[in-house]
Amino acid sequence: MTINQKWYEKHEYKSVDDLQLWDTNPRFNPSRKLETLRDCVEELIKDDNGKKKFITLITSIAKNGFIGLDPIIIWQNNDAGFTVAEGNRRIMALKLLRNPANSPIKIREVVTNLSKSINKNEIEKINVFLAPSFEDAIWYVTKRHTSTNNGLVSWDRVQQHRFIVSIYNQYHHDPNELEKLTGFDQSIIKGAIYANHIIELAKDEKVICHLTPNEKQEVLYGNKISISTLERWFNKSKIKEAWYIAFVDYELKINSDINSFYNAYAHLLKLMINKNEDLGFIVNTRTIDDHLQKILDFLPKVNPLQESGTGKQTGEDTEKQTGEDTEKPTGGNTVKPTDGDTKNDNQERDGDPQRKSLAYKKHSITTENHKLHALFNELKKLPTKSYQHVSAAAIRIFLDLSVENYISVNKLKSDLEKCKNKKSGMITLTDKLKYLSDLYLVPKEAKSILKQLTNFSNDYSIHTLNKYIHENTTHKISREFLNHFWDILIPLFEVLVDMREKKKES
Repeated sequence: MTINQKWYEKHEYKSVDDLQLWDTNPRFNPSRKLETLRDCVEELIKDDNGKKKFITLITSIAKNGFIGLDPIIIWQNNDAGFTVAEGNRRIMALKLLRNPANSPIKIREVVTNLSKSINKNEIEKINVFLAPSFEDAIWYVTKRHTSTNNGLVSWDRVQQHRFIVSIYNQYHHDPNELEKLTGFDQSIIKGAIYANHIIELAKDEKVICHLTPNEKQEVLYGNKISISTLERWFNKSKIKEAWYIAFVDYELKINSDINSFYNAYAHLLKLMINKNEDLGFIVNTRTIDDHLQKILDFLPKVNPLQESGTGKQTGEDTEKQTGEDTEKPTGGNTVKPTDGDTKNDNQERDGDPQRKSLAYKKHSITTENHKLHALFNELKKLPTKSYQHVSAAAIRIFLDLSVENYISVNKLKSDLEKCKNKKSGMITLTDKLKYLSDLYLVPKEAKSILKQLTNFSNDYSIHTLNKYIHENTTHKISREFLNHFWDILIPLFEVLVDMREKKKES
């Protein structure tokens, strides 16, 4: 990338109200859905230290005015307007001083009192530096926040990992492009992506289903699950051997019986959250080093993949070469599922990532679009595991057709074209999803899914769906991932095509 040496030497004035927060800011926990200014501030002040620092910042601005010695870096983010790359905390403080009613409850009184002492017009417009592109903004942010830059404010290790993974996902999982863009060497990039695989796996429903509700909340939103501890565990050669795992080509490979792996991982998380009286200590980086074998022996055993009559399985998605799925129940006997048209609907468990097909047979849709009906019925029969690439592409196609259906039925085409200033044929699916997320008639749960889809740093996003069709390589096409993706989209399909459970015949 050629860096424009002039843009960060020239400032211009922008209204604070026109600046959007960077919702994938590494300082934010990606597990939380941050839809409003209040959400972002609550994430920032969730612990006492963060709260103390933010109140100090907002108090300083109220008493001394906004002094723009540290630069505010923004970039123009297509239709979203101007997004803040550097200075999000300061922009949050200015926004709250101008509108204290947007403050979280626990600091609202403090912010309201401080707001009364400042002339709001004096902080309406501020000096900013407009980066020519997202890439230039990221170049600057990287230089400012990495630990090699002479005392400038640095991210902690977790925040740096989030930043690397966010850019890695946005740039098509190309580590070479990420290295050129940020300057991080390959060892740091690999470490961050490996750590992200581990922590995201901890949040997988197949793992947290073994946890209590309180433990689940701790894994998803708490601070007891240390990435450093998980990295220490998974990097031990003894653990890689005992759990049959390896990190190859930026992917975590699990070559064990997957259910026994999920169970063992869940129990490791339990030991990180609670002190087990039988074990006698909390699992952390120190106890892993001192008592690795004792911890390993205490955890449920991870079993190797079983040999089948057609040869050894080599990974979680390996299947028999029969063109049909085969399922392995816990009893160990191999059973062929019945045909999609005759299988009892009651055998389909909601949210089961191992189910045969994407779409549930118990569901129906309401639309006059014959293509949607035909595709939906085929997705009830198509075995996901045998046709992963077809299934992956079909999710994208079904979503696209469903969005078009909703726009047509609700006569929104003219408004969409006016909003995007383009003919409908030129408007991308991403823009249509963003348009729908702004409509008052779309329910809150569906809005949340629309926001998740348009967040490129999220695996379950339109970015991933687009890769299934437009890229030469594919990413995330296991049956478990695709089935889970479909489950995430169901509340949105309930709105777009009135997807519902069929009424049982009396």
